[in-house]
Order: sequence, then structure tokens, then C-alpha cells
Amino acid sequence: MVKEKKPLIKYKGVFHFPHQMSVIYRFAVSEKQAKARMLRALARRHGVAMKEVLKLFDGSKNNHEITIEMEIREA
Repeated sequence: MVKEKKPLIKYKGVFHFPHQMSVIYRFAVSEKQAKARMLRALARRHGVAMKEVLKLFDGSKNNHEITIEMEIREA
């Protein structure tokens, strides 16, 4: 039994740090997966632990936005 692949969606994430803003693009099957990939990339980019980035963008503040940039559909 072969599972059907879900289409990948290109997401754009805008993350606001104090005195700085980062824009990251990632392909994922859901917004939740895209956010996780983006947060991992932010942690690597800034050389901090993932838990620090998770604390900063936990949803308690309006300091990030994730939107669909492009949807890829399979024929």
C-alpha cells in the first residue's frame, strides 16, 4: 500500500526580533511543519538553542507571521 504524497507549499515567515527582522522561506506540507522548519533555521542562523527561539515565538506575542507564498500541485 502506497501513501499518496501531500503537495508541498512554499511558506513565508516574517519574524520580528528586537531591532531586527528576519524573513525565511520553507517548503512544507502544513503551516505547523513550516513554522518548525523556520524556527530551526533561525536557531542555526543566530547560533542559539532551539528552546530559546521557541520561547521567543511561542504565540504569546504578535511577533511573527507565516503566510502561503506558493502552492505546488501535482498533476
